[in-house]
Amino acid sequence: MLVALTACAAPEPVSVSRPIELHAVTGGGQKLSGVRAWVDGAQLGQTHSDGVLRTTLRGRPRQRIRLSWACPAGYDPPAAERDLALDVPTAEGVELPALKLEARCSALEIEAALVVRAQGAPREGLPVRVRNELVARTDADGLAHLVVRARRGSALTVALDTSGYPRLVPANPVETFQLGDEDTILLLDRTLTTPPVKTKRPAKKVAPPDRPVRIE
Repeated sequence: MLVALTACAAPEPVSVSRPIELHAVTGGGQKLSGVRAWVDGAQLGQTHSDGVLRTTLRGRPRQRIRLSWACPAGYDPPAAERDLALDVPTAEGVELPALKLEARCSALEIEAALVVRAQGAPREGLPVRVRNELVARTDADGLAHLVVRARRGSALTVALDTSGYPRLVPANPVETFQLGDEDTILLLDRTLTTPPVKTKRPAKKVAPPDRPVRIE
């Protein structure tokens, strides 16, 4: 009986195929196009506008293959890889589901939407400096909005330049922001005041004596 069952068993296929979907995303989870992929050095293609590369892997049953991909310029890591095995279908005529993999590429630089609010600033505005570079000026309401690009994980120093108004307090306020791995919003909110000018009191006059003073 055992011999008969062995004789009737379906032969293992000479070759197998497996659909694959490579999903490329940024560190913030956004879809990413232009990620190129290879199998054992042979190029498969690249991800499209939807961030997905759909293709089919072919080879011998249970063959070990190496899938590698490269992130676009400006993203990290430059390249990555993963070892896969071509599974055999459980029954003849049964198609294996698409193998879904994720390629994560983190942008070397992120965008920071910077909002500056300087209450008490002069109507002609104050210079805004990022890392000591002039990037904007507050408007008549003491507001400024701009987008800054900086390396992810870095520190970003933002300052209001009050050097043209020496009576403003505090002088040249500074804020240092620690950036993460994703685009963010930064707020520099300061209240500036101008202390009143201290007036000098007049010298107290000494009244003359009411009667003559005798000098001996």
